[in-house]
Amino acid sequence: MLSHIYIVKSKSGLIKIGRSACPKRRIAEISKATGTSVIKQYLSPLCLNAHKIERHLHKHFSKYRQQGEWFKIDFQIAVDEAKKQEFQTEEPSKMLSFEFETNQLRTMVDEKGETWFCLKDACIILGVHNSRQVMTRLEAKGVINVDTLTKGGKQNLTFINEANFYRVIFGSRKKEAVIFQNWVVEEVLPSIRKTGQYSLSNQQLKGKVEQKTFDNFIGDCFIPDSMNKERARDIYLIYQGWCLYNKCEAKTIQWVGMQLRKQGYNKSKCPPNGVSCWHGFRMNNLACPTNPSSLEDLQSYLSALSKNLTTGMQYSNAELLSLVNTASQKACSIV
Repeated sequence: MLSHIYIVKSKSGLIKIGRSACPKRRIAEISKATGTSVIKQYLSPLCLNAHKIERHLHKHFSKYRQQGEWFKIDFQIAVDEAKKQEFQTEEPSKMLSFEFETNQLRTMVDEKGETWFCLKDACIILGVHNSRQVMTRLEAKGVINVDTLTKGGKQNLTFINEANFYRVIFGSRKKEAVIFQNWVVEEVLPSIRKTGQYSLSNQQLKGKVEQKTFDNFIGDCFIPDSMNKERARDIYLIYQGWCLYNKCEAKTIQWVGMQLRKQGYNKSKCPPNGVSCWHGFRMNNLACPTNPSSLEDLQSYLSALSKNLTTGMQYSNAELLSLVNTASQKACSIV
């Protein structure tokens, strides 16, 4: 099963090593169950061999075990040992997953170089609800079942060859079928036959880069705390500062909220004024360093601040005071 390795340090100084497909939620649960705040955390890439790596780390640090998955070791030592491992992030096969609009199409190439398509994915794209009925129109020799690793674990999926794939498309009277067919014939198949993979469009690639950037922001500035709430506006101010410091484009506050919801965080109205708050973490404000190395850093900050203030965005007195204090600290450190 696809999972992350997580390493957390509690306020008591103990280290916990585990694995989870939803590590942020798991870490929040740990904090709530133990009543101890998590002050540091490390998350590995999503990988297929997390269980094996977890067992290695437990065995490697066995003499430091206190109870359960808790160890009395230095946090950085545990992280360094985890980073030495080889994270298997892709299946050891010729399985390729492409994106058609908002849906995926999984394909595989067999030893003879023949391309096979996931029947379930094709049916979803075409809006066909009964894939079993579709099977009755296909040539049996062009249908195979393959054990496939997914986020939900190993599943037995039906794949069909190219001839059967066209039978499925031509059996649909929807106009989307023609668009889908053209995409496969003109883009996917030539790419597979030429390079063995399908290249992402610029828009898809941009989306993946933006997602990775936001994940880095969370890694820098979020500390799991199941009992804490943070105002949406405060989070966005810190996000803007973090983007400025890391020289990347800041997205809108609505986009940030959508990403937080994808991460599994919940939002509610908080008293006394009913402002929007997010739950489950507290901010480690690394966004606006107070020790800029040059006048250019201060100028860049003031320029970005000026643009934000001219957009008509409403700031509270506390938020404006925070912005002014940050600018003042930057100026003082230069002088």
